[in-house]
Amino acid sequence: MIRFVIAASILSLVSGCTAIGSASKPQDVRLTKNSLVVTLTDASPCTADWPAGSVSWSGQLESCAIAWPYQVTLDDRSNILREIVEAIFVNAEDSGVLEAFGTVELTDPETGDVMRFVSPRPAG
Repeated sequence: MIRFVIAASILSLVSGCTAIGSASKPQDVRLTKNSLVVTLTDASPCTADWPAGSVSWSGQLESCAIAWPYQVTLDDRSNILREIVEAIFVNAEDSGVLEAFGTVELTDPETGDVMRFVSPRPAG
């Protein structure tokens, strides 16, 4: 009987740890010059390459425990101040400073729920 209680306790503990690990969800997104970077709630990053010249693309995140399906749509809006800052940093060969404007939709592979993020993240 004691062995059963110990075994049940260990099994419960292990399954609880597994559930915690698989519960990690997307928390933040960034669209850099070359990639989509998604940070999960456990602080692990997931990435996807940005196909050159594309204004919309989809796929599955790489380097994640779960391959989250994603859809990216860029927004071509801009303003004169942003264009000036981008021109300065491009000339300084540091064009990764400003994030691209866009919408990222991530689909939970288990539930089918869609989470929508914008880049850059609104201030506030």
